[in-house]
Amino acid sequence: MDAELRGGTDDHFASLRMLRPDFRIILLAQGCDPGNLLRSLSIGAWGYIFAPFSPSEIFHALSRAKEDRLALCARAEALLLRVFRSHGVDAGVAKLSGREQEIAGCLLEGLSDKAIAERLNISHHTVHVHLVRLFRKLGVHTREDIARKAFGPSLET
Repeated sequence: MDAELRGGTDDHFASLRMLRPDFRIILLAQGCDPGNLLRSLSIGAWGYIFAPFSPSEIFHALSRAKEDRLALCARAEALLLRVFRSHGVDAGVAKLSGREQEIAGCLLEGLSDKAIAERLNISHHTVHVHLVRLFRKLGVHTREDIARKAFGPSLET
């Protein structure tokens, strides 16, 4: 769905949800507006992709949504982290470099080292080096603990 549909996405979401509650809606957006991103996710979007986007990004998002997993492009993930950090939601992330935040976000999604390397266009060895640093910086011993500690209260349910 186009995030900038005339009349806003809220009404379109409500209509789609009423007709097809099983739909997984992924928004395609021209701009990187944090307000639109947060509002869309809060009203039920399963994904958000900023333009320009590649066919592989769309395929990846569709695959994730099909698995009932959040489907954000890397830029949307980074924007969401910045918004959370600015509101004090993820104090653990503030200690981390930008790349470490990206890797922690990938761990939050449950990605393997190989998938992280492919997503971030870095080598498997570089992923491993970042993971070692994350374990040390955050004082944790598991991949799940990295995500939990990095994103803190934002993961509490």
